[in-house]
Amino acid sequence: MDEKARAMLMLGLLNDAFGDVRGMLYYLQDFVMSHPEMKDEMEEFGLNEVVEMAKELERKILEKMDVLKRVIEGGEGGKGRE
Repeated sequence: MDEKARAMLMLGLLNDAFGDVRGMLYYLQDFVMSHPEMKDEMEEFGLNEVVEMAKELERKILEKMDVLKRVIEGGEGGKGRE
């Protein structure tokens, strides 16, 4: 399997992961917005931290997907593309 094929495989995996994280983030944010009366409990148990971590994961996945897209399009080759 060549580099482009491997990049496409990993891009597909990250695309699925992004969809999962996006869905989880939607439900977490919806819960937070729907229950303002539970603000203190959400802070106490770290729900807001989980939301922020999910946002960061979403950003990381998008960054890595962009790198893989460049590989697939032939813009970059080799190791260590960050």
